[in-house]
Amino acid sequence: MGNSVSRPSCLGQKTQKSEEFLKESYLKDLGLEAAPPATGRNNAEAQAAPAEKSPLSPVVIENGWSPAPSAAKSQPSSPLPKQNNVEVKVQNGSTGCNPLKAQLEAAGASRTPQHVAAPRGSGSSWPWKPLTTREVTEVTEVTETIVTEIVEVTEYPAGERGGEPVVTRTVKVLTERSGELAEVTQRVVPFLEDAPGAEPAQDSLEKLLSWVTDMEDLVSNQKPPSSEVKVVKAQLQEQKLLKRLLEERRPRVERVLQDRQPPPEPDGHEGLAELQEKWAQLIQEAEARHSCLERILPAAQSFQESVDAFQEWLSTTERHLARLWRANGCVSHVRDAHQQIQGLCEEIRPRLGELERALENGQRVLEMVTGEEAQLTQEKIESLRMRYLIVGQSSSDILHRLEQTLEASSRVGPAQEDVALWLGRMEKELAAGDAQLGAGPQPVSTSDQEKFEQVLDAELAHLARLEERLEELGQARLDAQAICTQLNDHKLLSAEILHHRGLAERLLGISALLLHACPPPRQQHLQPSVQTLRERAEPLFLRSAASAMQLEHAQALLAQFSEAHEELAPWLQETQLAAARLCPHDISYEAFKEQQGLLQSLREAIAEHRPPMAKLQRVSAQLAELSPEQGAAFQQRWQEAEEQYGRIRERVRRAAAVLEDAIPRYSQLTERMDLLRECLERLQSRVQDPPTARGDATHLREQLRENSLALGELEKLGAALETVRVQGAELLAGMQAAQPNAAATAIPERTEQLLSQWRSLRGQCQERERWLRGLLVLAERFWQGLADLALSLGDTQQAVLDLEDAGPEPEAVRAQLGAMQALREEIDSLQQDLDSLGTLGVELMSACGDSDKPDVTKSLDDLYSSWHSLSKAWAERNVRLEEQLQASLAYQEAMQRLVEWLDAAELRIAEEFLVGGDLEMVRRQLAELKLRSTMHPCQDESCSVRGPLDHPQRG
Repeated sequence: MGNSVSRPSCLGQKTQKSEEFLKESYLKDLGLEAAPPATGRNNAEAQAAPAEKSPLSPVVIENGWSPAPSAAKSQPSSPLPKQNNVEVKVQNGSTGCNPLKAQLEAAGASRTPQHVAAPRGSGSSWPWKPLTTREVTEVTEVTETIVTEIVEVTEYPAGERGGEPVVTRTVKVLTERSGELAEVTQRVVPFLEDAPGAEPAQDSLEKLLSWVTDMEDLVSNQKPPSSEVKVVKAQLQEQKLLKRLLEERRPRVERVLQDRQPPPEPDGHEGLAELQEKWAQLIQEAEARHSCLERILPAAQSFQESVDAFQEWLSTTERHLARLWRANGCVSHVRDAHQQIQGLCEEIRPRLGELERALENGQRVLEMVTGEEAQLTQEKIESLRMRYLIVGQSSSDILHRLEQTLEASSRVGPAQEDVALWLGRMEKELAAGDAQLGAGPQPVSTSDQEKFEQVLDAELAHLARLEERLEELGQARLDAQAICTQLNDHKLLSAEILHHRGLAERLLGISALLLHACPPPRQQHLQPSVQTLRERAEPLFLRSAASAMQLEHAQALLAQFSEAHEELAPWLQETQLAAARLCPHDISYEAFKEQQGLLQSLREAIAEHRPPMAKLQRVSAQLAELSPEQGAAFQQRWQEAEEQYGRIRERVRRAAAVLEDAIPRYSQLTERMDLLRECLERLQSRVQDPPTARGDATHLREQLRENSLALGELEKLGAALETVRVQGAELLAGMQAAQPNAAATAIPERTEQLLSQWRSLRGQCQERERWLRGLLVLAERFWQGLADLALSLGDTQQAVLDLEDAGPEPEAVRAQLGAMQALREEIDSLQQDLDSLGTLGVELMSACGDSDKPDVTKSLDDLYSSWHSLSKAWAERNVRLEEQLQASLAYQEAMQRLVEWLDAAELRIAEEFLVGGDLEMVRRQLAELKLRSTMHPCQDESCSVRGPLDHPQRG
C-alpha cells in the first residue's frame, strides 16, 4: 500500500519531534493552551486536513472507554493532523519527568472531579488485601495510515469494580507523524519505476537502503511482547500492519536485487549486499515477532480469563467472610452464620483446581515473556496464590469462632432465651410505632416496663458476674497446661460475653424509646440503670478481647520460649562437649584440618543459634513483663543458656586464636623441616656415595675440599635444626598452655630424627676427612718418592749413556769399568728404593680400598720398566767394556811380537849378503832366508788382533 505509515507505540519511541507533536496535538484536544505554531509546511498540512476527522472525545481520554464504537474510528483516508512542536513543562513532583502525562492528569482531574471519591461503602477492606487494583483499558485504531493506542490505567479501592476510582491515570500513546514514513515511501516509489541511467539507479539504491534502515530502527525500538491481553492485541495488530507493509515492499525490493546490473563502482556491490542482508534480517525479525505474539495471545487470553474469574470469586468470598466475621446477636443469627461458613468452606476447597489451572496458564505466559512483563506475571501468580491461602485460613478461623459461640450459646438458659424473644417483640412494636407519622410515643404496657426493669437488673447482674470471672481469668499463669485451661475457660466466657453483648446492644438500642414511653418516675428510676449498663458493657467487652489477646499472647510466648529452649538446650550440651575437643591433641596437618572443620562447624552453629538465643531473651523479657514473679524463672533459664552460649563463644574464640597462631607457625616450621630434611638427604647421598678415592694427591685434595664444604653445610644445618627444635618447643608449649592434655609428639620426634640424622652425617664426614687426610699423606709420600726415583733413574740412565769411549788403551778401559761398577752400585740402591716405593704404593692402594689402582700400578710399572732398562743398558755397556779390555790386551801382545819380528827382520836384512854363484848355493841361501814366509803370518796376526780392537771403539 502506498499510504504513509505511522509508528505504533508498542514499537517504542523514535524521535523527540514525534513526542512533542503528540504533546501539542492532545493538549489541543484537551483544551489546554499551547504556543502558537510557526509558519511552515506543517501548518499548511494541518490546514489541509479534512474537517470530518473526529478527534478522540474527552470521555475516551479520561475513562478509556468510547461512548460509541464509531467514535474511536476515523475515516480511512484522514491523515493525522500535523502541528508544530511545543515544549510543555509542568511543575509536579510526581509527573515532572513526563510533561504530557502531567497535563493529561491535570486535565482529567479538572474535568472529572467526581473521580476523587471516598472509599466504597460495600464491605470493608481486608488488612491483607492490596489497597488498589489496576484496570488497563485501551482503544486501538488501525487504519491504512495510522495505528493509535489509548491505554488507561484506573485504580479502584479495595480491589473492586463498581465504585468510584481513586486515581485515574490516562496514558495516550500515538504513533509518529504519518507523513514521516510517507516521505520515505514517496522517496522510494519513483525510483522503483524506471531508472534509465546508472546515476539514477545508484540514487534509488541509496534511497531504498535509507528506507530499510528506517524500518530497521522502527523494528529495533519495538517494546518486548506484553503479558496483558489488550496490549498483546495492539502489538499484534501493529505487527500485522508492519508485516503487510513489508509484504507490499517485497516485490519491489526483490526486483531491485534481481534486475540490477553489476555497477561499475565497487560501492554498488557493497550496497546490494547490504540491502539484501538488511532486508532478510528485517523480514526474519518481523516474522519471529509476529509468530511470538500469535503464541502469546491465546495463552494471555486464557490466563486473563482465569485470573478475572478467580479474582471475582475471591472478591465475593472476601466480602462474604467480612460479613460473617461480624455476625453476632441471637443464637439463630449465629447458627445461620455457622451454616453459611460451612458452605463457604466446602466451596473454597474445590476452588483449588481452578487456582491450579490459572497458575498453569500463568506459567505458560511466564515462559513466553521476559523482563518486566515476566515480573508482573509472576506477581499476579503469587498474588492469586496468597489471596487463596488467606481466604482459606480466614474461613477456618471464622468457622472455629462460630463453633465456640454456638457451644457457649448452648449453655444459655430458657430465661435468657425469653429475654431474646421479648426484645424481638419490643423491637418490632417500637419500630412499628416509629413508622406511624405524626403519632406520639408508642405506649408500653406496665408488664413490659417491669420486664424492661427486670432485664436491666439481670443484665447488670450478669455483667457483674462476668466481670468477676473475667478478673479471675485475666491473670495469665505462665504454664502451658494452665494457660491452655485458662484459654478454654476464657473462650466459653467470651462466647457468653458475646451473647450478652448482643442482648445489651439490643436493649440499649430500644432503651431510649422504652424510657420515653415510661412514666417520669419510672424513667428517673431506670435511667441510672440504663446509663450504668451503657458504661459497663463496652469496657467489659474491650477487657474480654484484651484478656483473650493477653492469654493468647502468653500462650504464644510460652510456645516460643519452649521451642527456642528445646532447640538450644541439647545443642548447648553437645556444643560444650565439641568445644572441649577444639584444641588438637597432636600437631599435624590432619589434626589442624580437623580442628578447622570443627571450628567452622561450631561458628556456623553459633551463628545459626544466635536468633534462637535472641528469641529466648526477647520472649523471657516479655514473659517477665506479663508476670514479674513467674517470669523470673524464665529469665533465670535464659541467663543460664546465655552463660553457656557465652562460654562456648569464648572457647571458640580462644581456639580460633590458638589455631590462627599455630597454623602459620606450624606451616613455617614444617616447611623448614622439609627443607632441612631435603638438605640432609642430599648431603647423605653425597656422603654415602662419594666418588672413588684415587691415589692422586690432587684428587684427594679436591675430595678433602668437598668434604670440608659438606661439613660447613652440616654446621649450618645444625644451627638451623637447633632453631627448629626451639621453635617446635615453643609451639608445643603454646599448645599445651591452651590444652594441658595435648600430647603433641610429632614435632619433637621429627626434630630428634633430623638431629640424629645430622649427627650421623656429621660423624661420617669427620671420619671421611680423617681417612682422606691419611690417604693424602700416603699419596704425597708415594708420588714424591716416585718423582724422585724417576728423576734418579733418569739421571743414572743418562750417566750410563753419557760415558765416553775408553779408547784402545787397557788402562782407559779399566777406568771405564771402574766407573761402571760405581753406577752398578747406584742402580742397586735405586732398586731398593723402588722396592720400598712399591710397598708404599701397595699400602696406598690398600688404604684407598682398591688393590688395583691403574694410576699407581701404571706408575710403578713404568718405574720398574725404567729401572730394568737402565740395568740392561749398564749390563750391555759393561760387557762391551770387558770385551774391549780383552781385545786391547791381545792387540798389545800381538803388536809386541810383531815389533820383535820386525826388529829381527831388520837385523837380518841389514846383514851383508852375497849371492852364490851357482844354483845350488842360491837355493841354499833362499832356504836360509825364508823372510817372506814368516812375514805374512805376522801380518795376519796383527790384522786379526787390530780388528777386534777397532770394533769396540766403533761400538
